[in-house]
Amino acid sequence: MNVSLHNPSGNELVDIGFWCFVPMSTPDQTLAQLSTSIPYLLREDALGQQVFSTRIDRLAPYGSRSLALSLTVVKTAGSCPVAGEMAPWLGPEQFIESDAAEIVLLARKLHRGNDVETVRAAYQWVMSELQYEGFVAQDRGALYAARTRTGDCTEYAALLVALLRSNGIPARLLGGFVVDQDALLRSVDYHNWAEVCIDARWHIVDPQKGRWMPTSLNYVPFEIYRERHINEMEGAHRFKVDADVQVVL
Repeated sequence: MNVSLHNPSGNELVDIGFWCFVPMSTPDQTLAQLSTSIPYLLREDALGQQVFSTRIDRLAPYGSRSLALSLTVVKTAGSCPVAGEMAPWLGPEQFIESDAAEIVLLARKLHRGNDVETVRAAYQWVMSELQYEGFVAQDRGALYAARTRTGDCTEYAALLVALLRSNGIPARLLGGFVVDQDALLRSVDYHNWAEVCIDARWHIVDPQKGRWMPTSLNYVPFEIYRERHINEMEGAHRFKVDADVQVVL
């Protein structure tokens, strides 16, 4: 993973803090190795999200600095066992408006006789009814998707999660990369998908890519969306910087 930091001003910048997510620690995923040429800290939060941080001494006027992170991730096949309480994955959050009237009504229409069939109905509805409009940097959420029938992968996943939570099925929104063995991670390839809890295991459901409960081997999660801030990223996706610096990941 390559990170480029650029100083767009004519003034020198000093002591620049940089943070970014790296692959999570989960029962089916381990960050086996992280190597880079600069000093860094790696902190793991209660959800297994891991935040890489470092500080850049200085950036000359209009200067740039590149950071190269080499990551080795070990994956195991199968769905991921559930850990902890389900309550956090059942209620509404910002961008996952499972209590909004439009979403509650739609969720009722999609409810079926059991959880698996309800998940399937919601997945098929989102996959077929939403029109993909390409990457949009701004988060707009489930209610936006339900009203406009458009979105990028974030809205697809957020709406599916909201519909499932409205039907009392634990679900969550994840972000990361879908890869095939070795890969050079690029910001434009960042992807969001849903996970749903069935039979005490998390299963991937990816309506934007049209993948129903695929193997987790190709999905490398970096973060789980939470409205409440629980780490140094403070709600930022992918990276955070504490200076007026242009970042390309």
